[in-house]
Amino acid sequence: MSDSDDYEAIDCDLAITGSDGRVVFAKKITEEFTKLVSKKQARLLANAKLWADGHRPNSEQFQGNEGRCGGKNDRMLVAVKARKIRLYGFIRRFLDTKTLFIVGIDVAKKQDKSNPRSIKKSKTAVINLDEKCGD
Repeated sequence: MSDSDDYEAIDCDLAITGSDGRVVFAKKITEEFTKLVSKKQARLLANAKLWADGHRPNSEQFQGNEGRCGGKNDRMLVAVKARKIRLYGFIRRFLDTKTLFIVGIDVAKKQDKSNPRSIKKSKTAVINLDEKCGD
């Protein structure tokens, strides 16, 4: 079984492979993400690539603490940011690699503060995908 089959089994797409980790999109997020203007996509992917390459993105690019999600492993919700757009996700080891799973997107942000509805929806998605990934 190849890595792509493993991602397919959990309904995800491999988006970025870096020197220190991977970034994976839930399929429904891939669909929403591709509707963004290419310039916005490029900014978000560049910020995610920084993380995947082991660099420390700044606070305008990455938020490492959007709150705990609950569930069995109580993962931390994180956000990749660019110009008032946020990709929400969580970090865990998958296929022996540090992986950032993107499970939510907020494209209609009007302010710098996180949208509580998007946060809540993303936390539920984190719990569901984390359980699909297994231990």
